[in-house]
Amino acid sequence: MIPEPASWSLLTATAALMAFLIGLYTLVGRDRKSPYLINSVFKVFVICLVGAAFDILATIFMPWRWGLAFIGACCLFIAIVLTCWRVWAIYVRLAKFVDPGWAGRVKLLPGVRQLREWLKRPSGPTYEHNPVLLAEEVQAQIRDVLAGYNDDTSVPSLEFREHSDPRSLALSLRHHGQANELLSRLVAIFLIQDRYTVQYMTASRHPIEFVDHLRKAWPTIGVKADGTKVQWEAARSGLVVVDGYTPHFGFTDSINKAKNGAVVDQIGSRLISSAETYAGMHSASAAAFKLIKRDAAQPGVRQPTLVIYEDMFALADLESVEQYRVFVRHVLPSERLWDSMFTVFAETAQPATEWKLLSSYADITLDLSEKQQDRAKDGAKQAEVKR
Repeated sequence: MIPEPASWSLLTATAALMAFLIGLYTLVGRDRKSPYLINSVFKVFVICLVGAAFDILATIFMPWRWGLAFIGACCLFIAIVLTCWRVWAIYVRLAKFVDPGWAGRVKLLPGVRQLREWLKRPSGPTYEHNPVLLAEEVQAQIRDVLAGYNDDTSVPSLEFREHSDPRSLALSLRHHGQANELLSRLVAIFLIQDRYTVQYMTASRHPIEFVDHLRKAWPTIGVKADGTKVQWEAARSGLVVVDGYTPHFGFTDSINKAKNGAVVDQIGSRLISSAETYAGMHSASAAAFKLIKRDAAQPGVRQPTLVIYEDMFALADLESVEQYRVFVRHVLPSERLWDSMFTVFAETAQPATEWKLLSSYADITLDLSEKQQDRAKDGAKQAEVKR
């Protein structure tokens, strides 16, 4: 008879591990409102099932029982190690709200992060904490662009809640074409300035669409107030693009990789692909920040940056609305504290409840959605009735 630990005990241990995984991922997916993480368990399940198959074969084919049981034990060991790593990754995503990849997760292990911070103790002002505030004339240009989209209805679509130093803008738009036009004008305001930068992230479409529109519109919008035209080749060096669409909605389509190459051809190597989940998008934004820091013309001095988040609500179809709310509640207040950042959230397909949350954090709101148009029409009808 084959020794017990080499057959049925291995099968029992494998079943126990699978039961643990089911309980853990049920907790994460249901109670923590992050079901998208469940996708990461399937590889572990496959390894467990393969190991269980070899354990069963070890009880059937006695002459090869030792070799088959050894393979089953190896599968169980690999599954346990991978489970430990997956649990740590889930912790980092949920507790730290980042997903910096395997190397970044190692840096966040207890003790490792504290050691790295101790070794990197700054002796003076750092790039992150030495910002140049957004110039008043740039703020005025932003107001002028937004004012052009305001109408004279009884329900105004534009609202300034912070007049002296606005640092965030919430946009509710009807379609991507409208986003192209408005966002490209805001981007141009920053890229025509000396050393200003732009960080553009999208989750609802491939970034080539916006980059193409920006490049084609540049001869018209890339002009300074004194009439000086800024060449696209010079302006694009300040643009960093984060592709959040392909990792979530691109799946296996080869065209996305080809279009990534087209983006690189237009803006250089300043294209970043995000990791999955809102935590992954958050880490990708931090990676874009570091890329801007690396290419800064003045090391140690952080120039103003326009940070655009386009259609972050799209990920709610894969994760949850609750995770979107966490993303908004962290990003907008945090980037306001960093100074010299002007943050834009542009949403084209968002429920009224989530727009209410997003707009509550913004210094400026511009609602150009169909619901806003309906409210304006209703207001006009009521005014007509009163007359």
